[in-house]
Amino acid sequence: MERKREKLLTRMTDFIKEVADCVNSPNPSVEVHRLVRYCRIGSTFVGYLGLPFKFAQMEFLSKVNDLDKGARPDDTLETLIDREIQQNLAKKPYSGSRSLIRVKRSIVMLTVMFEQMLTKGGNSIVDAVSKSYEKSFAAYHGWATRTAVLASLPALPTRAKLMKKLHENVNYIDSLFHSRELGQQLKREKLLTRMADCIKEVADCVNSPNPSLEVHRLVHYCRIGSTFVGYLGLPFKFAQMEFLSKVNDLDKGARPDDTLETLIDREIQQNLAKKHYSSSRSLIRVKRSIVMLTVMFEQMLTKGGNSIVGAVSKSYEKSFAAYHGWATRTAVFASLPALPTRAKLMKKLHENEVSMTAKMKSFVDSSAVIVNYIDSLFHSRELGQQLLELI
Repeated sequence: MERKREKLLTRMTDFIKEVADCVNSPNPSVEVHRLVRYCRIGSTFVGYLGLPFKFAQMEFLSKVNDLDKGARPDDTLETLIDREIQQNLAKKPYSGSRSLIRVKRSIVMLTVMFEQMLTKGGNSIVDAVSKSYEKSFAAYHGWATRTAVLASLPALPTRAKLMKKLHENVNYIDSLFHSRELGQQLKREKLLTRMADCIKEVADCVNSPNPSLEVHRLVHYCRIGSTFVGYLGLPFKFAQMEFLSKVNDLDKGARPDDTLETLIDREIQQNLAKKHYSSSRSLIRVKRSIVMLTVMFEQMLTKGGNSIVGAVSKSYEKSFAAYHGWATRTAVFASLPALPTRAKLMKKLHENEVSMTAKMKSFVDSSAVIVNYIDSLFHSRELGQQLLELI
């Protein structure tokens, strides 16, 4: 009876706080069974997202059970990982270590979903769930899985229906993260401001007396920029996920202290640069996404009217069209009528005409510097031109 009376979100927050307290102690250590117990509660929440997400709930629970099975009764996360590494088991598909990583991604998904629900208004949770998927699993799923996930989003319950299922009200949901610095920062900060400020910081690195751009700095900007692509509506969710996938590929292939220059040089020296999933090629694809945003903003600055179809169409032609096959190009152009109007986009971004114009202009000025710098890195190397021409 006690469990029936207790609210699911209350149980989730209480348990995850207990886990966090273990990490925040003078001798940080998390027992596997404690994390498993929280995750089993968390998996129940995924089921509340409706029938299309029952498979996701089962997958989450499966990985939690795999983690539990691979652990000894007194294992901490640290002892589990160390033992599997010593026994050469960590890389096995069903190792406890790999299950832990997958479980972590599920926690990230829930966290991002709640962050998005705190910062976005309205009754729909489609964007919140979409963003949480992009930030957690999308980069590790194939095209078919990503397409299936996106196709299931319209079947999500509304915010109101979800609250009713959870026996909660909106004030309680807000209270989950309200006191956290991140939640307050996200509420205050506008996306175009973050984009313009962040890309200016990146451009300043290139405009210095000794131009050098660290990979992690560019990756940080691009993850912010990918959010904007999602604002173009559901038909562009795939483009957003593809952009983020290439950013993650770039990040994965780089060492912590890599600059774009050291990354490209190392891959050329090791004959890796032409490989389909090399970081050098991911960098080129990321550059094309920056070009697309730049041309779109340039077109929006110079063209009047409420439609952004012409601006997006031109930006696609100038960035990706030459590298896509007929089927992809046709699909892109067919999706253009579903774009939001300029007025709706401004409303989504919490901007007005004056503020949006100023931030787009700042973005265009900074991004041109970055694109030219990336191109110059490739042009100055023997294989550079060949790499730039690859799909």
